[in-house]
Amino acid sequence: MEDRETQPAVLMGFPYADTWKKHRARFKVRSWALDSGAVTAANSGEPIDLAGYTAFARDMKASDPTLEDVFALDMMGDWRASLRNAEWMWKHGVEAIPCWHAGEPEAVLVGLARDYPKIAVGGSWKMRGPARIRLVEQIFARIWPKRIHGFGMSEEALLMKFPFHSVDASSWQLGPMKFRQFKGLGKANLRVPCKTIDLRGEVDHYLAIEARARAQWARLIPEKP
Repeated sequence: MEDRETQPAVLMGFPYADTWKKHRARFKVRSWALDSGAVTAANSGEPIDLAGYTAFARDMKASDPTLEDVFALDMMGDWRASLRNAEWMWKHGVEAIPCWHAGEPEAVLVGLARDYPKIAVGGSWKMRGPARIRLVEQIFARIWPKRIHGFGMSEEALLMKFPFHSVDASSWQLGPMKFRQFKGLGKANLRVPCKTIDLRGEVDHYLAIEARARAQWARLIPEKP
């Protein structure tokens, strides 16, 4: 039997809910998190139905013990609406994780950390290197030891510098699939021409980073709240 620690943890977007449910038994994952897919929806022009998303999350929580986190429905650029959505989801039986985005008021970040057991931080995907590190430094300075999820924050430098409770990113797939860039092949970030793409090496690469981060922060991040 395959060791569960060699299986990835994944983030699934609600726009792909039907496909996920249809093929769930085929996917070997250690755990998974559910996101509203607000960015995907915004790009497609199809809004996310809050009630439908909440009902799906509630059903999945009841039927699949490997679902660990559910993120609240974000309203991009409107933190007040995002907060209302998180409150609505909690009221209707889903302990949704709200998100603070870079550029929103600091008081919102502090308030979310005060009122919720875990929060997500995002909106830094355009930042690189020192700018992103400075942002994360300020976040941790204000709300640590709150349990924090980093949207789009999978760089090893960040994970070894800050004790995130969890992170996600799509680059592990987009790099190879869109740009033929394979992090798992080494620091050179080699470009490989190929017709059939095997992502197992990329999965192993990020699992190794996860293992190093877990070892570094084990004493600061308990498995359970």
